[in-house]
Amino acid sequence: MAVAAILMVFGVFVLYRGVRSALSLRALRREGSHVTGTVTGHQRRGSGARSAIVTYVDEHGADRQITSPLSSSWPIGAGKAVTVRYRPGDPDSSRIDDRMENLGHLVLTAAVGIGFPVAGAVLAVKGHW
Repeated sequence: MAVAAILMVFGVFVLYRGVRSALSLRALRREGSHVTGTVTGHQRRGSGARSAIVTYVDEHGADRQITSPLSSSWPIGAGKAVTVRYRPGDPDSSRIDDRMENLGHLVLTAAVGIGFPVAGAVLAVKGHW
């Protein structure tokens, strides 16, 4: 029963974080600034996957850089223009607003956030602890 409960709690936590992230991006779209950034490179992760590194210029003309929190074996291509959204004066709030980036995050969050509680419920019902 403990494993089932842990799976369910973890899944709910992932869903919570996913909804919070989506609401944050929605608020940035509504209230934040947006600029066009360029994918200038990729950061290699331990698994061999890569995350896009995007460079953009903020409202004060300062060069900024953001690394995608998502990594994959087929990241956003170098040289591609992407939208970056952020709160003026708060470069830490910057997010890449790219359709594939957002779709990947949504699919991953939904799969984990729904899959783990379902697996936990199946274990609980079948009596596997």
